[in-house]
Amino acid sequence: MLDQLKRYLDMGLISHFHRAYNLFRRPTAYILMALAIAGQFLNVGILPSAALLALGIIVLELLFDLHKTLQSQTPTTTLFNDFYDASRAMTIEINRVLDLKNKITICALGMSMGHGWSFLRGTLEPLLHNGRNVEVELNIAMLDPSWHEIDKLNPSWKDRAGANLAEINRFITDSRELMDRYSWSINIHTYRHMPNWHGVCINNDKLFLSHCYWKRGYLTGAENIYERINRDDGAHESSRVSHFMSWFERAFNET
Repeated sequence: MLDQLKRYLDMGLISHFHRAYNLFRRPTAYILMALAIAGQFLNVGILPSAALLALGIIVLELLFDLHKTLQSQTPTTTLFNDFYDASRAMTIEINRVLDLKNKITICALGMSMGHGWSFLRGTLEPLLHNGRNVEVELNIAMLDPSWHEIDKLNPSWKDRAGANLAEINRFITDSRELMDRYSWSINIHTYRHMPNWHGVCINNDKLFLSHCYWKRGYLTGAENIYERINRDDGAHESSRVSHFMSWFERAFNET
């Protein structure tokens, strides 16, 4: 009990000292500057040097505080005009990961996958055919083209989703031998609910995220702004990546 009381008292003293120091830091700096200047004229030994040293420490701490504030205000996301703009950054990130680890997991949450599948195939297929020893896991969640509500969202999505779903399954069938040889897996599932956002997440870490918008009565996707979110940039960014992945997993496991 006495030890606990002593610890609380010590913490209180430290807290009071810290508040007092922050309160008087700037006036103290002015006083030290005055002493340093006055000491030069009064010839009082080491006083000017000591005052300048203490003043330098305070100024250095102020600079560190300023740097910390500026860093906290620096945006941690990068914006892209649309999917095509974001796809260039996605390609760079996919190649960077494979250069480091030779293994990657990509989760794509889309609607009709008209833009997404073209990009993913164009980026990944050369890796499969050039004999590069990399392991790829691609998981796709897209709208079910047979869902009776899909036309209410966007009348073009039904046919596009059906065509792209068939194309993805055909690619999996045609590439089965190579995929087995290099331990690749492509898994595609469909969902039946209104999409609110879409994007591509790489290794549960780098997220390229966009939202769906209503335009002229239709829900739109790929032409909207994308942003890149890095999980390691902070708690807020990590939460956003986890939030997206929770929606992806819900859609992916729906059927």
